[in-house]
Amino acid sequence: MAIVNFQSGPKILAIQKEKTMKKNVLMLALAALCASCAPGESPSPSSSIPASIEESASSAEGSPSSEEASSSSLEESASSEGASSSLESSSEIGSSEISAPPISSEEVAFDEVKGAAESAKSVADSIASGTITQSQKAGEADASVTEIAYEFGNDENGVTYHAKMDEPWAKSDLYLLHDENGDVVAISKSESGEISKPFTAYEEANTLFQNYAEYGVGTAYGAEGFAVELASLAEANVNKDLVFSKVGSSYSFSFGYFASLDAYSFYKFDVSFALGEGGELAALTANIATYYSGSFLLDDEKGTMFIQEGKEASSITVYQIQQTAGERSFVSPYKLSDFILSSFSLSYNGAELPDGGSLEIALSDYPSISVTDIAPSTGSLSFDPISVTVVSGDASGLSASCFGSTISLYPSAAGDYALKIATKNVSKTLNVTVKPATPTSVNVTYFTKNQSGYTSDSLGSSFSAIAGVEYLFKAGTTPFQADQSTTFSVEEDPSTYRIEKKMVKVNEWTDEAEMVCFTPLQAGQYHLTFASASAPEVKKQTVFTVREAPSLKDFFSKEYAIRINNGVIGYWFAFSPSQDGLSGSVQIEDKVKGTSENATYALTKTELGYDIALTHVSGEEFKFSLALGQDYNLFVALDPDSAFLSSLSEVTPTFLFAHKWSGQDGTYKLTMTFTESGQGTAIWESLNPGDDYVWRSFSFAYDLLAKEEGEGYDVTLSSMGSDFTVSPFLELPYAFSVDKDISAFSISFSSGEQDYSYSMAPDYTSSRG
Repeated sequence: MAIVNFQSGPKILAIQKEKTMKKNVLMLALAALCASCAPGESPSPSSSIPASIEESASSAEGSPSSEEASSSSLEESASSEGASSSLESSSEIGSSEISAPPISSEEVAFDEVKGAAESAKSVADSIASGTITQSQKAGEADASVTEIAYEFGNDENGVTYHAKMDEPWAKSDLYLLHDENGDVVAISKSESGEISKPFTAYEEANTLFQNYAEYGVGTAYGAEGFAVELASLAEANVNKDLVFSKVGSSYSFSFGYFASLDAYSFYKFDVSFALGEGGELAALTANIATYYSGSFLLDDEKGTMFIQEGKEASSITVYQIQQTAGERSFVSPYKLSDFILSSFSLSYNGAELPDGGSLEIALSDYPSISVTDIAPSTGSLSFDPISVTVVSGDASGLSASCFGSTISLYPSAAGDYALKIATKNVSKTLNVTVKPATPTSVNVTYFTKNQSGYTSDSLGSSFSAIAGVEYLFKAGTTPFQADQSTTFSVEEDPSTYRIEKKMVKVNEWTDEAEMVCFTPLQAGQYHLTFASASAPEVKKQTVFTVREAPSLKDFFSKEYAIRINNGVIGYWFAFSPSQDGLSGSVQIEDKVKGTSENATYALTKTELGYDIALTHVSGEEFKFSLALGQDYNLFVALDPDSAFLSSLSEVTPTFLFAHKWSGQDGTYKLTMTFTESGQGTAIWESLNPGDDYVWRSFSFAYDLLAKEEGEGYDVTLSSMGSDFTVSPFLELPYAFSVDKDISAFSISFSSGEQDYSYSMAPDYTSSRG
């Protein structure tokens, strides 16, 4: 494929890069000389600068920096086009012009350039101190500048490092010390004097350079390592545009880089460095320009990238490094031994746990043990962390995690365990007995089969059922670590119901499970009991009120609706059935848009109930389809292209009430959500975050009853048991009234010494806020 919009750009760019490098080489040569001058002294160009620098401009222009950029025809092309290089302009950010005689580069292979960087790395221990200025600029925003002044020293464990960091967001000091094992330990001191351990792990006591090519690409320690890694990237020459030069002890190279031919980013590197008298790295400048997709093109014949004409770098990062050779005299104000603990204590729920002491917990517990009374005062768990080891008992049955001064235990099997809790110089033993979890409650989910598969919900203390319909129950205990086996019994005459156990797979996402299948054979009340097999006193009792299946005419004489979009009532169905109920008319109202459809309907008997076909008559055509389940649940397919059925609810006071409500007082917000199954949750929280942020919640059961005078409804909240209703901020049972339109109610309660009152209104938002 031919290159799009290619106008001799690479040729022009090669010449401009050569000119830019010559200028940078001179700048670094002078910088290296200045580093060795006495204060106030300036280098003499005639005596200090290599003789080749004093050659004529014409000689300099004719000297090749590489075989690819030595042709005079390229020079003429660049001159005739009058082009300016974006790389040349970007390389000048953060630097200043130096007026000096023209220079002439020496003919070298790139191996010599890279070798110079590697040689400097081999004598890096001659560097006593240095400075780094890192400038980052993106778009029109001002450049973000970080200044680092660093120095080296030595102690009994090896090299020490100190850097004063002046970053745009904060000032700090970084200390890197070796421990007795040779590992590097980092210490950070904030501007206020707070000591902490950085998250960054260091392998060397030196400046860490990261992600300078792209995220995850480029890691180097020290200016010397940085120079070597940049030379290695250049040596790979993925963009086939490497240009380099040498003038005396100063070196320069430029190249393009990309991670792959479909990469989102393209990078242009312009690097120069100079060596000092002892071969050490005296100065380095690295200019890295980043171009994002849309500002560069692929030459797919050559497998290279080039920048489109007129496109500027999306961001530019410039590193300017100066180093001074000499004695490494830095002495760290900190010793790692200062942070090592000489003693500590353990406590649980405020009570001390002595060395060799015992702790008894249940399998369902996740206790947190506190590390207290740390000595010396400079001791820090960040530098001398706690470790927890199971030294007796099956280690797979008890695990632990440590965060700060908190040890969290996670038992997975009952048994006896001995734990060794230790820092570097202190060790304690804790004996832990994990007892089997005891069932505290029984929870039950019921299922019924219909045209869309199985519908399910949690089983409450009462349930309305249809005679002849099979109801499936899946029971378990809380906590989940306890014995999950349960028993099932019915008080009534066995001839009035049918019970069997089946292996049932309710959907493709769950495993097949054994369920109790209960079929009431006649109308009446059935008292069902689900009990824990290992703790029979822990049980759940439900009253099944069973009625005969209603006539289709009676069923379709009621109104039905469905909630959508965070509880908003979406569609409302008002049926007018025929005498036998197998057909009739229906008005479907879109409560959100205010539109409606008039249609006729007809039922067809199936194994699981009835399919209901709608025939449009007038108004907007929604193209819904309906189905009536065997348990007389009504379903609608809102999407004509989907087989998914959504359940419709009979329009009752409970249906109109069962959604989210909220109220606020300017400081706190109360949110209460009610379900049609008679359960709900309450959340009380601060409106704004802060140190005194409050967030409390609990679950509850509720009953809604119409007032005798027909002037509204009475609602009573009650506990669902200690496993579900935990720390309620309302005193249960709690009663309140709802207006006859089911549009508002009030909640009042006290917390501490403060009284709170909220006017609750419907809330159809998707979040608690």
